[in-house]
Amino acid sequence: VTLAIRVAQDGSQLEIGGGSLHGLLTQHAETIGPARQALDTLAFALIHEVNRLHSQGQGERGWAQAVGTVSFDAPNLPLGTGGSPMFPVTDGRFTINLRDPDSGEVVDGFTIDVDPDTMSLQDVADAINAGSGGTVTASIDGDGRLELTAADGMEMTFSEDTSGFLAAAGINTFFTGSSAADIAVSADLLESPELLALGSGDVSGSTGTALAIAALQNAASDWLGGQAIGDYWSGEVGTLGIRTGASAGMFQSSSLVRENLAVQMMSASGVSMDEETINLLAYERQFEAAARYLSVVDETLEILMNLV
Repeated sequence: VTLAIRVAQDGSQLEIGGGSLHGLLTQHAETIGPARQALDTLAFALIHEVNRLHSQGQGERGWAQAVGTVSFDAPNLPLGTGGSPMFPVTDGRFTINLRDPDSGEVVDGFTIDVDPDTMSLQDVADAINAGSGGTVTASIDGDGRLELTAADGMEMTFSEDTSGFLAAAGINTFFTGSSAADIAVSADLLESPELLALGSGDVSGSTGTALAIAALQNAASDWLGGQAIGDYWSGEVGTLGIRTGASAGMFQSSSLVRENLAVQMMSASGVSMDEETINLLAYERQFEAAARYLSVVDETLEILMNLV
């Protein structure tokens, strides 16, 4: 975000070369802007990395119906050439399993191959319909979101996603959003905590996904230049602290320079506040003495007049 001062009448931009406004604009450009960008980068990486793991994990309960949290503006474009709005999709596959909600046993499953160079969101939905044998119905709603519905008496779980498609579509994800401004926990998880995908491998009582997510703190991320999330955050906080300290030091130095210039200006103009104060006190004492003298003369004249 670039800040500027413009004239309301014609919208022309004013060049601010000094003063408080220049200081505020400079502070925004050199400190606040980079800090916000770093925070957005961190949030994007956190959302993507957590969602990629969570989307292929399993919760205590499966999904009777799953609606993606990501809207596709162009559901008919290939996923690798503009068809995926936020998060990348790579060559790979993912698995959808059908589970008995009463026993928790997996009774069926199928795998979908994903080629982002040739397949669109609509193509993936068609592949799910063809590969499920009627146990799962896939469609795209009016908002461009993928909608999956399991057959009556069944629930879906997701696993083994090497393509990143589930995370990109917002299926079985933990976070919504893509930046620090809109990151949030999925409304589905807030309404139904039992959907929280702690396990992996469709093994009851597993905590594989939860452990994998916890390990992200120290795992290198391509989105952060190979740094771990914890290291990136520590580094950015340290950088911001250094910038803040430098700004405080510059402010203190500028204040001292200003005070010295004020003293030099008074010296050059021949005005000394200390000398002027002493002179005012001297003039005040002289006035008091003159007033006292006039009072004595007045009293003496009055006495002489009375004697006559």
